[in-house]
Amino acid sequence: MPNELTIIVPIEIKRQDIEDLIVSAIEGGIGYWCREIKKKDSEKWAGSYLGLTLTIVEAVDDNNPTDDEEHILDLTQINLTQVMEGLTTMAKISPGHFGDFIADNADAITADAFIQATLFGEIRYG
Repeated sequence: MPNELTIIVPIEIKRQDIEDLIVSAIEGGIGYWCREIKKKDSEKWAGSYLGLTLTIVEAVDDNNPTDDEEHILDLTQINLTQVMEGLTTMAKISPGHFGDFIADNADAITADAFIQATLFGEIRYG
């Protein structure tokens, strides 16, 4: 008989919590590895990143911008599948950051971990 016990607990996450996490990442959390953030020209800014498709340009080599890689963060889907998968990944690979998010104690570092988990499925930086 194993000594481990797994308990699955549903957690309510509000859209505003996700929005706050994205804003924190964009305004400071990912700045040390992200060279640029772009939105589609056809999309209008309405005071929220939710509903936009963002292209996040990863600065792979600071000395050679031609090596940059673009990653799509699709925030347009009603069910926000990519965001939910990112939160699930963050919970698995960085439970401390996920705990901070759930406890309403997220900061720019937490937001950075969330964006990396969402885009890369791992923590590449930091």
